Amino acid sequence: MKLKKNIVIAPCGSLSPAHKEWIEGEKNFDLFLINYSDEQDIYRDDADYYLNIEGLKLSILKHAIESHREVVESYEAVWLPDDDLSISTEAINKLFDIFHENKLAVAQPAVKNNFYNYRSTSKRFFSKLRYVNFIEMMCPLFRTDVLFEILPLFNSNKSGFGIDWLWSRRLGGRPVAIIDESGVVHTKPCLHKGPYYDKLKSMGVDERRESAELLKSHGIQNEHVTYDFVYTKAGKVLSRLYLVSISEYVFRTLAKLFYWAKGL
Repeated sequence: MKLKKNIVIAPCGSLSPAHKEWIEGEKNFDLFLINYSDEQDIYRDDADYYLNIEGLKLSILKHAIESHREVVESYEAVWLPDDDLSISTEAINKLFDIFHENKLAVAQPAVKNNFYNYRSTSKRFFSKLRYVNFIEMMCPLFRTDVLFEILPLFNSNKSGFGIDWLWSRRLGGRPVAIIDESGVVHTKPCLHKGPYYDKLKSMGVDERRESAELLKSHGIQNEHVTYDFVYTKAGKVLSRLYLVSISEYVFRTLAKLFYWAKGL
């Protein structure tokens, strides 16, 4: 009998077993792996659910979710992380716990290191979570009913770029947050290089052009807005003393130096 109310659904390839770190401890989630490599079943023993299918990220996620609809609908929350993210089991558990405690519709963990796509998603040290207008493609966490509501958007273009702005806009008025108390380390720089981009190029797809055209066609300006903070205990004290900004600057600078030294 299934006891967990959370599921992680993630693509994985032969060169990217990042998920092994995710399941090292006792977890409050089940794991559904989608192997997009040509090596069949290489990580089947790591997962509660498993599928071999080749393709681009959003197309294989959409196929997996739709073909296992009854399974996915039996969970309350679904996290869709990329396969190049480092995060502990404990941090994933906390991510789901904070998501449920705050009755969020969509969220993501903050990015702890320097390899972020958007500065707005990088970690804030004295924040538990921030209510925002945008959740990116890298690691969105959905309430299950919301996921099925926005799932048709996954085939809005081939590359997937810009689709996160579509779902963020579609959410209108529902609680959306970046969770700073649980963070990921993005292990690869955001340089639009690598196997995924090589595949897009071979298909004649320019991801930047697709994104620009998609946003233009829907009248979307990619403006990042933070509506409110839920501070940690330390953050509440610093806020009363008007010291959050300077403290945040110091800690963010130290973190940047720490991850720069590690090549991250």
